[in-house]
Amino acid sequence: EASMVSAAVQRPNELFDRVHVRLLSNDLPSSESLKGWDVFSLDYAVDTALSVVLSSNHLRKYQKVFAFLFFVHQIDWKLSQLWQKQIQLEHLLLQLSLSHGQLRYASLIRQKMLHFVRNLQNYLQCEVLDSAWKVFMRNMSAALNLTDVISAHDLYLSSLLPKGLEKLIPLFTLVAKFCAMCYEEFKLLFENLKEIKRARTVAESRVARGEWGMDINENEVPLRQLQTQAMKLICANFEDILSTTCSVHMDNSDLRSLSFRLRFNGYYS
Repeated sequence: EASMVSAAVQRPNELFDRVHVRLLSNDLPSSESLKGWDVFSLDYAVDTALSVVLSSNHLRKYQKVFAFLFFVHQIDWKLSQLWQKQIQLEHLLLQLSLSHGQLRYASLIRQKMLHFVRNLQNYLQCEVLDSAWKVFMRNMSAALNLTDVISAHDLYLSSLLPKGLEKLIPLFTLVAKFCAMCYEEFKLLFENLKEIKRARTVAESRVARGEWGMDINENEVPLRQLQTQAMKLICANFEDILSTTCSVHMDNSDLRSLSFRLRFNGYYS
């Protein structure tokens, strides 16, 4: 995939010359709260003639769509990174012949959140973006004048973000909070396991010299426990908000399919 992207970027193409990824200006009123991935935005250079169809207002809507899709991808990336951190911990625990049941609990919560994010991504790709593009192409083929082209484009742009998606923002906030907490917990647990490994290495070297493995004044390094209560609270809030949101949107034609995807097998019940 990387070679395909590289070849596409190097190939002379007017489209790539027009698309720009830029950082949001520090002069924006909301820029103080922006950090990390939030500062990225997608822009497109529009010629004077094309501005009749693609106005500055349209570009702002496209940037809003990009920001939401980029944000969803960011949450997915955080959950994937969390899984990698947990695998590293599992391997270290295996080397030390230890087990940590709380890691399993954290994994179950992460999987619930990942189920929501992946289903949302699939819904947006297959049932929103692809479907809207097919309708747009059909309307463009039937367009007879500039007014028809403008109407087709306005209809396409209005269908890219279904109504009600803003109700899902609290869920993303909880996912991000869970990931941040687990990152910190896993970091401390990793340091704890390294300390246990160092203590065992010292004890083994003493035994090899015919000495006691542990001095009478030394204590065995305890295995650090995770904040399961905080995890349970985040998980409970996540499930409550998701259940309420799905129930409310069952009658919303725009999000009915998404609600069905999330609840069809009682995954969160």
